[in-house]
Amino acid sequence: MKISKLLPFIALAMFAAFLSSCGDKDSDAVIEVPDPITAGQITPSSFSAKVTGTFIDINKADIALGKHGVLYCPKTDKAAQIFQSWKNGNDTPDCSISGKGTFAGDSYTCTVSGLCPETEYSYCLFLQNMDNTARDISAVGTFTTTAFNPGFEALKFENIHFIDAEAIVSATMSTIDAAGCTIGVMLSQTSGFDASNAQLIFDYTGNFGRRMVVKATGVKPDSTYYCRPFARYKTISGADAYAYGQEGSFSTMTTSQLAVDLGLPSGIMWAKCDLGDYKFSVSPYAAPYFYWGSMQEIVAVFNEDEGYREYVYPEYEHYDKATDTYADLGTEISGTQYDVAHQRLGGKWRLPTLADVEELIDNTKQTARNTTYRDYIISGGERYDYDVETYVHDLTGPSKNSISFRRYEDYWCGTASTDDPSYSYPYGFYFSNGSGGNTIWLGRYGRQSSCKVRPVWDPNMTI
Repeated sequence: MKISKLLPFIALAMFAAFLSSCGDKDSDAVIEVPDPITAGQITPSSFSAKVTGTFIDINKADIALGKHGVLYCPKTDKAAQIFQSWKNGNDTPDCSISGKGTFAGDSYTCTVSGLCPETEYSYCLFLQNMDNTARDISAVGTFTTTAFNPGFEALKFENIHFIDAEAIVSATMSTIDAAGCTIGVMLSQTSGFDASNAQLIFDYTGNFGRRMVVKATGVKPDSTYYCRPFARYKTISGADAYAYGQEGSFSTMTTSQLAVDLGLPSGIMWAKCDLGDYKFSVSPYAAPYFYWGSMQEIVAVFNEDEGYREYVYPEYEHYDKATDTYADLGTEISGTQYDVAHQRLGGKWRLPTLADVEELIDNTKQTARNTTYRDYIISGGERYDYDVETYVHDLTGPSKNSISFRRYEDYWCGTASTDDPSYSYPYGFYFSNGSGGNTIWLGRYGRQSSCKVRPVWDPNMTI
């Protein structure tokens, strides 16, 4: 049985993409149509093409019992021969077959699925009669799928600090697309970069939403970073691929934004806030605590079941339980590998030494003031906010500039005593309201005590 004429009025609809089409005069049973071809996106790595055509004078039995659809393969100059081989009765493995489509009168629609992004394909329509005695194909055409487009909007940065910042990522992709990829931001100190030469890459770990916050850490102070959002996905071949948003930039805090010149004789400048705070907050939970010589944070976590905050204490890495001994870190860790302020902030930032604290005491005027901070509890599943009163101690130096400390908050010095090398009690300090007025208490602590860190910037430090 001879198959009648096959008209591929090809129109493939696609999410934000425009593809080109062309045809080869492979059969006199086909009228070429120069309509543009587009393809629709199913997932980040899978596209589909909706092919429509018109079959002239086709037998209704062939519609119901025959085979019809699209032959396709990655673009090749041999596409015409591959498809012709199928027409001649050979079921070639060199091309894929998509069917069945559906008819509406003479109009025919067939969807090709599982296409790769950014890939050019050769294709044609085919028809096989019900008793498999005849096959026919249309002219060979080509189309190209576009790259995956997650629809990123402008990237914004908030809470830009000395060594970290928060990236706000917005995307208009569907939840189906979002489930098939990983969203994040990448950073570099050079513009025009991509995943192959990015310096820092951060994945978003929350649920997909209109506004996603990605914490970027480990950036350098006093520096400008270029950044761009990305969506990472697997291609059908299993390889990693990236779709990017527009590049933006931000600058981290400078030394002058964090350091306060009190006019001290040594020229040392004290940070205006605790390490991890970046602005002086009266809340005692704003900055983490540390063990002496440790990089691990001791963080306050709110226990919603009990309605109060509790601290999570990690194992102290410089203590051997079996021998009850401590590693020898030296008697001055300020500016060393054991100095969390120097390791995090870099440059000339370090822990204050005992001498630095004594200089601060001798060269500043101390006043105390009452203030409040906002706290909350959870009770019966409801949150209740309330004000807590506390005292803050302001220290004003010869320059008339001031820094502040909260009362009864313990702070580390980088200096340790030499009384017992196996333990080396480090020095620390806190502010209290003694009988003689506002005072600074300076003494020795155990190395596993939990204290906060107030960094100092030392102009004389060699780095």
